[in-house]
Amino acid sequence: MQISFDDKKFRPRVTDNPEGDVNSDTVFHYREAGSIVWATYTGGVVDRGTLIARKSPDGALEMRYQHFTVDGTFKSGHCTTLPIVRNDGSLELHETWEWLEGDVGAGTSVLEEIT
Repeated sequence: MQISFDDKKFRPRVTDNPEGDVNSDTVFHYREAGSIVWATYTGGVVDRGTLIARKSPDGALEMRYQHFTVDGTFKSGHCTTLPIVRNDGSLELHETWEWLEGDVGAGTSVLEEIT
């Protein structure tokens, strides 16, 4: 089954990760062209963010993300995302991420597709 991220929106299901900035108020809007996937995101302490990723044949993403927080701090990091197709056909994204700039730490997140 071919996984498409194009024009899909996601929100974290697992919230308030102490090492991360995203929470249940953060919304990601994904786009896709071929094997390139990108998104914008905002909400919670994230003022504005972007990410870009390469999609492997199985749908996994290897990405880089960056954002400004509402207090003006710039942060960036990298993430590996494994998509899961749920019984209703929607996607769930299981992420393992790490800060590269602006913060230290690493963690995991689970995002769910929203309509």
